[in-house]
Parts: sequence; structure tokens; C-alpha cells
Amino acid sequence: MKQAHLGGRTRGLRPGQHRQLDRLSHRRHPEGSGADLLTLERMAGLVQELELSMHLVLDGRGLCRLLWLGPLQGSEALRQHLPQAPRRRSGGWRLLSCPFSRSGLHQDLAEAVIALDLNPISWLRFAPVPSRDGLRSAELLLPDRHRSAGWRTLEQGDLRILCQQDRNPGDITTQEPSPTSAGPAIEPVLLLTLTTADAGRSERELAELEGLVRSAGAQPVAVVTQRAGSANPQTLWGTGKLQEAALEVRRHGASLVVTDRELTPVQARNLERLLACPVSDRSELILDIFAQRAGSAAGRLQVELAQLRYRLPRLLGRGRSLSRQGGGIGTRGPGETQLEKDRRAISRRIDRLLRDQQQLQEHRSRLRDQRRGLPRVALVGYTNAGKSSLLN
Repeated sequence: MKQAHLGGRTRGLRPGQHRQLDRLSHRRHPEGSGADLLTLERMAGLVQELELSMHLVLDGRGLCRLLWLGPLQGSEALRQHLPQAPRRRSGGWRLLSCPFSRSGLHQDLAEAVIALDLNPISWLRFAPVPSRDGLRSAELLLPDRHRSAGWRTLEQGDLRILCQQDRNPGDITTQEPSPTSAGPAIEPVLLLTLTTADAGRSERELAELEGLVRSAGAQPVAVVTQRAGSANPQTLWGTGKLQEAALEVRRHGASLVVTDRELTPVQARNLERLLACPVSDRSELILDIFAQRAGSAAGRLQVELAQLRYRLPRLLGRGRSLSRQGGGIGTRGPGETQLEKDRRAISRRIDRLLRDQQQLQEHRSRLRDQRRGLPRVALVGYTNAGKSSLLN
């Protein structure tokens, strides 16, 4: 039975190359740890022939479950071809990579982020071309969220030695998330900010954002900052800075990214796609704080109405190609998407809240009319002048 899925840049491969890749994916590796040296050497030869990087994902039994050509891209596209979890207790995923690069084993930040998303217990990287003395350089990495790159180099050296490396169980304990994400009651949040030339103002804005996050019951675990220059209208932040932010999300186990700039619906979706993490801006965070602290029925009604009005535009524009109005010929589309149902449900809820709000305003107006003939008393004064003490 075929175990591995072939993915990545497979377009243009000849039938003979397909057969070589198929045989490569069927080769068995040691169980638990290590890798088969002959398979890695054939893998390096194919990398030179195809001029494409190659990655293998092994399970605990040593079976190849995914063979990926080209750079690691799209965590979701990779994970959808893998089972939920390794079947045996002997080990988790192992990632084997042979990068096609003339800069040696230089680690790409984007690939390091996606490799962390696969949640492997180890990552073996080796050069496709041996050195003059016949040795093929390699490095064995373990996930470590406390390191800036998200990975810790366990050993570097000859591939023939590293592919037979046996790890102690204690070597993979760094895979666990940081202590900040251990408590289920406190949500770890990463802050994504743009700074201006005014350093004092930027510090005050960052302190205010941190205070808002704590007021919402979350904990800021990291801050990624970029100087505000010519902003990218699609994301507001540059590609390199977003790769750094994505790595920080994995390192700290952040479940939410909060920005200090207002985001359009398109910008929010682009950031969520690039960071693979939910993204909220300052306005949504403030609405969440209001929702937590709204005590009266009128307050809860107004906050819910504001939240729904904020979220409704962020649903528009999705699923239009599959909609009843936009799909098929005339009105014979394939039906409604769940997104359209959600959008219509939100619209109905907004209409209901508007009616409730109108009834509330009419009720308050009647109460004011009843109090119109009563005398009014006001207690005014400067701050800390003793108004509350006098009233009590």
C-alpha cells in the first residue's frame, strides 16, 4: 500500500523521475530515530538532477508519509497529507531535508517556521554535494522555542554519522511550549506594532496596547516591531518582518496576534494567512474588553451590536464563487456556503438588536418624561476634591 504522498513542485517531471521519487518514498528507515544513508544519498542525487530542494516526513515506524519537492510552503497544504498523529509510541514525525542551495546549509526563516508547524521531534538537514574530502555536511536540529530561530543544533558533522544518531528521550523535551502558554486561563498574545520617528510616542502606544491586552485577560508574550515607512497596502508589514512574527508565534505558543493599527478586512485575512494565527486589531480588542465588562442588559446589547457591525464586513467577499447568487447559470448555483449563512444570520441579529435598542430608547424617553417635574441636584468639583466623601 502506498504510504507517501508526493507534493510540491511536481509539474514537468518525467515519468522516469516520478518512478525514482516513488521508489525513494517506499524505502524504509530505522524505527524511532535516524535515517537510511542509502536513501539520503539517492535523495541528494535527485536534488542535483532536479535542481529542487527535497523533504521527507517520516513517522515513528520509519515510513515516509510525505515527499515534498521545492521549498517548504504552506503549512496547511503539508499537514493535510499527514495523519493526525504518529501511530506508534516509538517516536513522532522526523523531517529530512536536502536543500538545493549554493549557500550551504543556511537556514531559511520561512522554512524554519513551516518546519515547526509540522511539529517534528527532529530535523536532519544535509548538503546535496559532498565536500572535496568526500564528506557530506549535515546538521541535526531539535525544536526549541526558546531559541531565536526556533531550533537548537544538536550536532553538526558528517551525514554518515548523523543519520545513525540515537537521541535520548530528554533531548526532545524542548519541544514543549514555553511556560507562558501552559496555563489554560491566560491566553498568550503576540503584539505586532509599527513605530514612528517619535520614540516616546511609540513607547506610550506600546504600553497602552500591552495594558489593553492584560485588561482583556491575556498575557503579552512577545513584541515584533517595524519602523513605519512605505506601508504595504496588503499587509502593512513587510514579508521579512511577518516571517519573524510567524516564528515568534510558534516559539511562544501564541494563540492570537494583536496589531496596533486598524486593519481592513482584506489586511486581516492576509495577515491570518501569512501568520497562520488569528489576528485582531486594537478596535476589536477594545470591543472584547467592553463585552467582558458590560454589566447591564443595555450595555451588553450595545456591545454586541458594535461587535457584529465590526465582524460583518470581515465576512464579505468570501465564498462568492460558490454562492447561490454568484454560482452556476442564472439562479441555478450549487447552493449557499456556510459563510453566506453566517453573514445572513449576523444581519438578522443586527436587525433584532436595532429593534431592541429602539425599544430601549423609547423606554428611557418615557422615564425621562416621568422625571421631568422633579428637582435636580448636581455635585461638581475638581478631582480629589472630596465629592464622593461628601455624598456618602
